[in-house]
Amino acid sequence: MLPDHAIVMHPGPMVRGMEISSEIADSPRSTIVEQVANGVSVRMAVLYLLLGGSESAIGGPAPLPPATATHTSAGTTSAGTTEEHAK
Repeated sequence: MLPDHAIVMHPGPMVRGMEISSEIADSPRSTIVEQVANGVSVRMAVLYLLLGGSESAIGGPAPLPPATATHTSAGTTSAGTTEEHAK
């Protein structure tokens, strides 16, 4: 028998009665339903990104805008370097 603090986990799909009993799979200590749901979400996000989707669409960091240097009247760029160093 498992200790009282044990958690039952299985990534799914599972064969009830062969791999795991229904009593254990449906017990309050089971996290199987949550594992399966999270696994589906993660696989969908990975496929989306691999197929060219943007990370910001799935809650990741938004892409940075392209860097542009602006010239000031003092001959420096917005990054603080002189035009001589920028060349």
